[in-house]
Amino acid sequence: IDSSGSVIISGNNFDSLYYQSELIVIKYDSIGNRIWQKEFSNSFQSSGLEVDLNHNIYIGSNSGLMKLNSDGDSLWHRNYLNLIDISFDSLQNIVLTRSVYQNPGYIYIINKIDPESNDIWTVQSDYGYYPVSVFQNQNDKIFLEAYGIGNQRYKYHTFVYDSDGSLFWSDVYEFEGDTCCNPLKIISDKYNNIYVSGTEYNTTQ
Repeated sequence: IDSSGSVIISGNNFDSLYYQSELIVIKYDSIGNRIWQKEFSNSFQSSGLEVDLNHNIYIGSNSGLMKLNSDGDSLWHRNYLNLIDISFDSLQNIVLTRSVYQNPGYIYIINKIDPESNDIWTVQSDYGYYPVSVFQNQNDKIFLEAYGIGNQRYKYHTFVYDSDGSLFWSDVYEFEGDTCCNPLKIISDKYNNIYVSGTEYNTTQ
């Protein structure tokens, strides 16, 4: 939702006849009238959506990060392999996380860029983590949630970074017993309290 109350949604449209997918972005006014609809045939699998103070729209997808103006026209596009999620800081800089396979396994990468897509910094994890969600709070702390690959699987992995990309702390949650834990989303309040949601299920039942 932008500052005028307009609602922007994004998602995937799949044409089973031609086996093609496209990213669709729709903007509604505050009472539900459709203002415009845009289709992007080279992108799909919407991966995060943010609106800045000037009503510009940032959308993550399998083909990277796009910036649209308030009319849905493309301003720029940057390629990021396997982009998962995006979030703003207090200066409207964008933090995005993505998953990359580097032998012998998966790592997550966090990129921070300015509103014109210029690089600010990049950090990456050790092997064995697949990101699922990233969030920045009012204090510009960066919170990333990942699930583990290999020996780290079936656990919630939480990582907290300072605004300069330095790791502040990390923690692991796993339920005792033969249970699979899969994190889905992370957010934080202005007091740096963290809320993580996900699923867990018993593998023996």
